[in-house]
Amino acid sequence: MSLPHAPQLPAEALREVFLYPDPNRPVDQHNRFSNAQRLAFFGQKMAETVYLCIVGDRMRGKDAAQIQTYFDCTFLRFAERTARTYQWGHHLCYPQGVNGNTPQEDRRLFFTYVGAVSVQYHDAFSRLQEWMIALLEFYSAD
Repeated sequence: MSLPHAPQLPAEALREVFLYPDPNRPVDQHNRFSNAQRLAFFGQKMAETVYLCIVGDRMRGKDAAQIQTYFDCTFLRFAERTARTYQWGHHLCYPQGVNGNTPQEDRRLFFTYVGAVSVQYHDAFSRLQEWMIALLEFYSAD
């Protein structure tokens, strides 16, 4: 089984995803992808929701505490693994003193990418769900 394609993004979104965030850079009102921190915030919420729906569907018959425990143990690792699998960190030039090879950076990249997908597509939830299901199947085939 091959690595599933990530949802496609336009060049303006990719620039924001793969440009290390500058907290002093103002939001560009004319660019809906402007501000990686904003995208990461949206992306984290969307990724959590999509992943939880997938987990909930796969864990029918389990109670909420069991689902919560599974989610808490697997979600962040899923985000980190996805960024590493796609080698997204290799696309960035990090500022001096910034270590791009950390779980936190992997999560930031994943959430920023998901946030850009959420901004790009009206059917972002279903696109992300299909992609994440395919990724989980890909990972389970390892």
